[in-house]
Amino acid sequence: LKKLIFCTLIILSQTLIAAHAEPVGDPNEVINEMETMTQLWNSGDINAFVQYYKHSDSTLYVSAKIIKGYDAIAAQYLKNYPDRESMGRLSTTDLEIQFPSRHLAVMTGKWELSSSDGKTNQGSFTLLWKKSLDGWKIIMDHTS
Repeated sequence: LKKLIFCTLIILSQTLIAAHAEPVGDPNEVINEMETMTQLWNSGDINAFVQYYKHSDSTLYVSAKIIKGYDAIAAQYLKNYPDRESMGRLSTTDLEIQFPSRHLAVMTGKWELSSSDGKTNQGSFTLLWKKSLDGWKIIMDHTS
């Protein structure tokens, strides 16, 4: 009986160590999504850019005001950036990612938006991404 208990403890401890050692998510998957979004923005394709937000009534965008729902978020982007020139050039830096679970990723970073008239706006963001059958999608965006 002692040998059985000992072997069970050894197997259990090895299983726990192996489970803990496995990464929860691949940061490169989410970084690649962000890089694609930035490329789409810089090419002036606002409609493709907003497709990275989850098509849901519960998707949130938090900035000067709180916007709830994919349709409202997309409409706000189109209102604020009606054409390529108004979109300027976007860059992101200092990206960090944490995985609270296999299907959730929290990304933080800095953004900078340069316009054609030389003006630059910058700030930071936190994005909550959710992985589903259609890939990683933003379910909450807090940008300041």
